[in-house]
Amino acid sequence: MRKVAILDDELIFRNQVSSLLTDFPQLTVAIATGDPYELLDFLENQQVDLIFLDMNMPKMSGIEFLARAETQQRRIKVIVMSGFSDFQYAQESIRYGVSEYILKHQLDSDVLRLALQKIGMFESSAQPAITSFDFGTLLSLPDHQKEAYMQQFAESFRVKQMIAMTIVPISIGTKIGDKRKYKLRAANVLEDLVQDMLASDIQEVSQVTAEGDLNILFSFVTMHSMHDIEEYLNSLEYRLRNVSKRLLDVAVFIRVSGLHNDLVQALAFFENPEKLSNELFFSKNGESIHGEGLAEFAKEYELAKMHLLLRKIYFFTCYYNKEEVVRLVKEVFGEVRRLRLDREVGIRLISQMEFMIGMAMSDTMKMPIDTDIQVDYYQHYDTLNRIETNFLATLEESLSRYYQVTIGQLEEGVQQALLYIHQHFREEISLQDCAEAISLNYAYLSRIFKKSAPASFSKYLSTLRIEMAKILLADHQYSVNEVANLCGYSSYNYFFRIFKEVTQTSPNAFISRDVCSHFR
Repeated sequence: MRKVAILDDELIFRNQVSSLLTDFPQLTVAIATGDPYELLDFLENQQVDLIFLDMNMPKMSGIEFLARAETQQRRIKVIVMSGFSDFQYAQESIRYGVSEYILKHQLDSDVLRLALQKIGMFESSAQPAITSFDFGTLLSLPDHQKEAYMQQFAESFRVKQMIAMTIVPISIGTKIGDKRKYKLRAANVLEDLVQDMLASDIQEVSQVTAEGDLNILFSFVTMHSMHDIEEYLNSLEYRLRNVSKRLLDVAVFIRVSGLHNDLVQALAFFENPEKLSNELFFSKNGESIHGEGLAEFAKEYELAKMHLLLRKIYFFTCYYNKEEVVRLVKEVFGEVRRLRLDREVGIRLISQMEFMIGMAMSDTMKMPIDTDIQVDYYQHYDTLNRIETNFLATLEESLSRYYQVTIGQLEEGVQQALLYIHQHFREEISLQDCAEAISLNYAYLSRIFKKSAPASFSKYLSTLRIEMAKILLADHQYSVNEVANLCGYSSYNYFFRIFKEVTQTSPNAFISRDVCSHFR
């Protein structure tokens, strides 16, 4: 009988792991606790074979626990559990001998069994442990296990803004005897070409099938524009055709999916070989088949980018910048027109705007606030112009009332100073600059700011800048250095230090995490 310890500050997950372990009679739970110090004391006198470890605990981080517990020296196997995909944590934990890394939201009996098999906790001839990435295995797994499999064998691959592609080389030489063997050779050469053409901001996993088709899954999560993605795909297709004709005497058929932010949907592209066969049957030599249409692909990409506008609306509502909120709302309406979104999609986007504004007001006031914007009342045949006019008129009134009961309660000099900071935080500003801009004596402003403002000038400015930095980093459209400059930091090192002080994590680690968990 092997002994197991469970360390997680959330009772629900301790109970879940304990319950799942009842399916494995060779394992027994010796201790389940949310206190890392209690487990350290337990390990002083008791031996366990396996620890289930939460990486994010209030009293002590998982990394610190691993260092103190000396699990490597004691030959204790460790399965790390986390609520989000934090690959930096995963990589750092490897130094301390962590055996496996799983996500809490994917934890079930099958995922647990696979993890236990991988670390050798019990043998199973029916389900041998998987030791290397295999595209075919990935496609054959149940949907709820696919992402966990990707994270085990393709850890750096980000499951976002994915495009699936199938490349089918067809031998055209009349003297080629074994066409299947030649097709496999051609597919392997083309796979090497694709990998050679990868830029630093593109990720991919690929595999040649037994039939000689090349399946590729790209992630363009850090690409800055739709134009860059299309340019890369066009360049890739050109090179593939050139090489295939010159070196391999083959024609290539290329089939491309639309944009996906869900791994299961993206992989579904590869799961219908009959559809691919039918499309190729009626296609012309060397034709590219965009199965879901580039127009739809572009529209999905643009919709994903609009989430950044919504987060900015939340931010500027929190920080009392009415002019910027109104400008951003108008920009969203403009994007709805430009993309000619269906009414249902457009209304849903407008509802999300109203929700972000209401959430910002409620978060600031620490109580539920109603925006008075009644999206549900818009008539089925209302025009977008009428909806926009109504939305903006109600928004102006709602923001005015909100600002009056928040910033309007402060001394006039502090109000002016805060509004100046909100409008100029992207620049290098000081309290002296602020005093001169609003025509107040520096010493007087310093005194009343300390007395009435939510925080000191420097802390308030840093918090404001870091909140905007979190929004920009989460969108993956800018490098860390670009974000630093956009948020008023001329020094990357200074930005890095302040960001870590405020968020308790580095900018690069933040990028990998779930965006929602970082909004206040």
